[in-house]
Amino acid sequence: MVDVSLLLNVVATASIVLGALFAVAELRGLGKDRRTELVMNVWSTFTDPDFAEAHCRIDGTECKDLKDIVDKCTRADILKLSQFYEGLGLLVRKRLVDPQLVLEMSYPRVIWAKLKPWMEDERLRVTRLRGEHFEYLAELDTQYKTRRLAGLKGV
Repeated sequence: MVDVSLLLNVVATASIVLGALFAVAELRGLGKDRRTELVMNVWSTFTDPDFAEAHCRIDGTECKDLKDIVDKCTRADILKLSQFYEGLGLLVRKRLVDPQLVLEMSYPRVIWAKLKPWMEDERLRVTRLRGEHFEYLAELDTQYKTRRLAGLKGV
């Protein structure tokens, strides 16, 4: 015959194990929910009319050097885009958002190419680290789009 205390110990142990498994599953789900919310917040910023207009103004401007950027772009537009992509690059670098998803919905390499002289000047004047995550994201974008285009050529 089975001892009642042994049976209760088995039931208690099984309850603890099942509770731990449930907690792990819930935490994983919360992580996915948090990442989804983060991506939607990024998308919301990216589609905000003010941001979109700043993006179009800088993207549509021919900038060859620092003087061109300063003369043709407002400081507000430059800061809006550079800080957005800096933050996005940090999220990607820290693996808080999926890099492929970010690179599918944006093109930081294009804006980086336009703002690079301004960012380099900022690095000399303010801090060497200015725009490091933006530059990282732009390099990642270049690599990703190159691989993607190479894959499309075989289609």
